[in-house]
Amino acid sequence: SNSQGFRDNEYAYDKNEQVKRIVVIGDSIAAGLGVNFRDSFGNQLESKLNVALDSAEHKIEVIVLAQAGYSTSQELFLLEHEAFKYSPDLIVWSYVLNDPAHPVYHNENGGLGRYYFEPRVHTAHFISEKLFAISENWKASSCESDFHALIHCVYWGQVVSNVKKISQLAQQHGVPIVFLIHPVLEENGDFADYPLSHLHEKLAAAATDVGMPVIDLLDAYQPYKTDDLDLSRTRGHDLWQPNEKGHEIVADVLLNYMNAKLGMQKWIEGER
Repeated sequence: SNSQGFRDNEYAYDKNEQVKRIVVIGDSIAAGLGVNFRDSFGNQLESKLNVALDSAEHKIEVIVLAQAGYSTSQELFLLEHEAFKYSPDLIVWSYVLNDPAHPVYHNENGGLGRYYFEPRVHTAHFISEKLFAISENWKASSCESDFHALIHCVYWGQVVSNVKKISQLAQQHGVPIVFLIHPVLEENGDFADYPLSHLHEKLAAAATDVGMPVIDLLDAYQPYKTDDLDLSRTRGHDLWQPNEKGHEIVADVLLNYMNAKLGMQKWIEGER
């Protein structure tokens, strides 16, 4: 970890005119959990962009603000209070389908949320947690049983509100932001028959409605089986964490976006 507590190189807030910066905000996938740091998609993207740029004068830095276990509410804090200090020229919002999970009351972050939260009164917290579960179960009665679909069903209003806030903050600071959607890596799954494609479409529509361009990685994952891209070789099956190949695909998709949508040279010269 660097001095800011992120799994990344050390970057000062100040930058010179020859540097362009991309800030990636996300959770364990963006942080590269389970792979070497050099294989994480943010670090690969930085290397690939600078090779493609091939300039002695200009440089591109990819700054990763990501923590394992973070939910959207925590990532929004990073966007609002940390990301813009680096004077980014582009922000990539790394969205995973467990992101609406509550950082304390749900356990999909492996209990990491509790590291950042200590209840003042444990009895009150216990009661609050039970009431939260009762409320969620009542709201979920008409939702799909799959966890990812369920939390988007129960908390869809909150998801839309958060997506809108992401876009508003980026617009306030005059920084373009890309909404990057990661598929779930179901065990023994096939991306050609992916069961949550409707959820990706719904999320893409919500981001597009507030002016954010969307990159859905499901398209790039289509030629593969889920077991080709997850960490089962080193960690046992993981629903969310891609292996080195998965991270390389993400980096290549973002590189292609930079070339096709932004125009690398124009972007370097200051045109966003």
